[in-house]
Amino acid sequence: MPDFVAEVRPVAVLQAGRCADDRYPALAGDWVVGCVGSDDVNVAVSLHTGRVVTLTGAVGAPGIGDGWLWAPGRVTGAWVLPQATRGELPGGGAAALVPYAGIAPPAIRRDGGAEVVVPYEDHVDVIDLRRSTWPRYSAHPLPGEPVAVGEGWAAWTERGLNGEDVWIVGPAAVAPAPRVLVGGEGDQHDVAGAGSFVWYADGAAVWRYDLVTKATVSFPADTGFEAPLTVSDDGKVACWEDRSALKTGGDIDIRCSSGLHVERKGDQRWPSLGGGFLIWREGTQVIAARLDPSG
Repeated sequence: MPDFVAEVRPVAVLQAGRCADDRYPALAGDWVVGCVGSDDVNVAVSLHTGRVVTLTGAVGAPGIGDGWLWAPGRVTGAWVLPQATRGELPGGGAAALVPYAGIAPPAIRRDGGAEVVVPYEDHVDVIDLRRSTWPRYSAHPLPGEPVAVGEGWAAWTERGLNGEDVWIVGPAAVAPAPRVLVGGEGDQHDVAGAGSFVWYADGAAVWRYDLVTKATVSFPADTGFEAPLTVSDDGKVACWEDRSALKTGGDIDIRCSSGLHVERKGDQRWPSLGGGFLIWREGTQVIAARLDPSG
């Protein structure tokens, strides 16, 4: 089980409840991105150095990669931290122009590369930002629901006959057309993932699906489904809000599939993993802690 190996501390400058989209502040690698004096994401804070960067051309709901941000719009480029203005993608090169935002924030591949998935009302675009063309797949992703992307695959949630289902396209060697990954009775939703792992919530559990081995593992979870699941950069670990203690007069904690349990005075809300860190919110404060990679 991973333990904190550095002091648990508030993140300077950023506060909870300042962004129009509650999913932020969140981690982009080891940078926390959030809102200062704006409803849009416009500031990044390094958890290693404490450096504060004010971003130009801020947006409400950017996709978050490992140390970089991107959002659809009529301006190309990405914020590759610590630069403040949009420019070349990680590794160099201009980004493809994707002029219109989708019905939920885009997802950026967390384990390297420049692939993103953008959901629209009747399709999803799975884009390598270094190219000027990309595949478009007929789909009906649910508005506001998170999407996920990894090496050669993208996943989202659609409404089915018996509730919500998780859909996927790829990996290309398996099935190049969209298909139901997990469906049936009940709701399978709140998709997240990285690497070869797709995560989703289903009833009183969260599940990890390994696209390589086809193995699934479940973890008991009373999440409340307000904050989305968050996954590590390699996709192996997920964390979520845990409301199980509310039944006995307790408060909201954070639990992770690794066994980590963040239990402090008051509520711990909106976890975000990235760059070997975990952040969460306590009241108006954003709290950060480094995780032990050997855990």
